[in-house]
Amino acid sequence: MEQTRYDFVAALDDPLPGLSRVKLRWGYNDYKHIEGEEGAGTLFDNEEVEGRVEFLHNPIGGWYGAVGFHYRHQDFLTDGPESFVPLSELESFGVFVLEKTDIGPVHIELGARFEHQDSSAETETGDKNSYDLFNVSGGLNWDYAPGYQVGLSVGHSQRAPALGELYADGPHLATTTFEIGDTGLAKEKSNNVDIYWRKTAGKLTVSANFFYNRIDDYIYYQEQDLNGDGFADRVTEFFDGNPANILAPGVDEELFLVYISQDDAEFLGFEAETRARLMDDNNGRMVLRLWADYVEGERSNNTNLARITPWRFGSGLTYSRGDLYAAVNYTRVNKQDSTAPLETETGGYHLLDIHADYTFRMGGNNVTLFARASNLLDEEIRRHVSFVKDQAPLPGRSGIFGVRVGF
Repeated sequence: MEQTRYDFVAALDDPLPGLSRVKLRWGYNDYKHIEGEEGAGTLFDNEEVEGRVEFLHNPIGGWYGAVGFHYRHQDFLTDGPESFVPLSELESFGVFVLEKTDIGPVHIELGARFEHQDSSAETETGDKNSYDLFNVSGGLNWDYAPGYQVGLSVGHSQRAPALGELYADGPHLATTTFEIGDTGLAKEKSNNVDIYWRKTAGKLTVSANFFYNRIDDYIYYQEQDLNGDGFADRVTEFFDGNPANILAPGVDEELFLVYISQDDAEFLGFEAETRARLMDDNNGRMVLRLWADYVEGERSNNTNLARITPWRFGSGLTYSRGDLYAAVNYTRVNKQDSTAPLETETGGYHLLDIHADYTFRMGGNNVTLFARASNLLDEEIRRHVSFVKDQAPLPGRSGIFGVRVGF
């Protein structure tokens, strides 16, 4: 793996009458890695240039905000025996505005963005795609009592397909898939609603967030059953599209055949967290955290979407005193049996981690001694969101001790 990156950031205060600041951010990134042995493997090369300029204006009728421009250019290449995306190019230019104001205890934010994106690939047909993308959003936050907030945000957003979603056609070994893109993909159009409540003061803080997303033309990876045997198709990296060359079920070392597809979809879920300050005095500070989250996703025909994270909850206890910090975290991930067609269920698991740090000065430098222990219960952990869950579970019980020096 090799990466070269340059970033330039600048700001100018009070550049012109009516403007409080101009901010500039520009970056160049060239990332490469080879899957397999050097000289015989497959090269992945992603080169990007991205820039953003923001003009922050002085208050206008009590409104504060900014107008800006955003530019991005991407060249993506896979080259070698397992190349699955041809040389592809993406270029986009966007303009945006964000405004905010306060009316008594109510905070209001409004935003809008327009972006034009062009994509192309060096294929026999010279594929090209263009998209015009519109995004608008609005939010209200009401401090209805000291330390208490309730809020609502709504938005309409649009997303253009990524290069791999458009032009993929071959084996992607990192995810054990044989991906076939679709140059006819439309842009995603999402309508989102978020409602939240927060208690931010006192020894006990609480937050709860509920969300609903309706996405037209949602882009997703769909396993196939071209031979009609009731199992997700497995193919070799040399698959030619002929159903007769699909492998028999149970050949775990080969690749899932997936088409990049579109359908209308809905997501519904919530997130909740509470923090209790159990101790905060000369003996140290101790905080207990409890949390939970849940999401479900369905297509327009009421079938489940694949690789949706299951219902989870957990707790954490932290203790700090001076240069000493310690924490223990527990997570329960439940079984995921609300599966999509051709998708297998994934068992639940308990995850228990601990870590501790102690920092001191030595020779003018900061020295930190640390210890980590992961998966103390030695559970078999498989991530439902992963294509490789059956081949690559997470590590079992493990520990690490180390020293970190800052100078």
